[in-house]
Amino acid sequence: MTRLVPALVRAAGALLPRGQRDRYREQWRADVDGARELGLNPLGVAFGALRIARREHRPVVVPVGVPAPALRLRGSTNIGAVLAVLVPANLSGGILLLLQEPVRRRRRAAGHAASRARRGAPPASPPGPARPARAAR
Repeated sequence: MTRLVPALVRAAGALLPRGQRDRYREQWRADVDGARELGLNPLGVAFGALRIARREHRPVVVPVGVPAPALRLRGSTNIGAVLAVLVPANLSGGILLLLQEPVRRRRRAAGHAASRARRGAPPASPPGPARPARAAR
């Protein structure tokens, strides 16, 4: 275990950009050395350093669309601003689902008609209420 902790700190430092490696490695070594005095497990501190380095190593993803203002307001205490972003976002999702349903029905009907035509079956009558038969004159 005594060899594993410094190896984890070195691995964590290797994940960082070159300009930050020395500063973080020095800080993490000091944290690992002082962990026992505080009653902490040095291995846990080393794994924490590795976790931080992995998070810093990832490329930054820029949010686009509705999540962008929502993420900017993540720590906001202004409830009005938060609601102004989240309510339209949630409503727009429901509206899109409602608008997609007629399109799905048409596609489904077209697919059924095409499969009936391939089988040689007569075309189905359009859905809806049955029309009364006309009286003969």
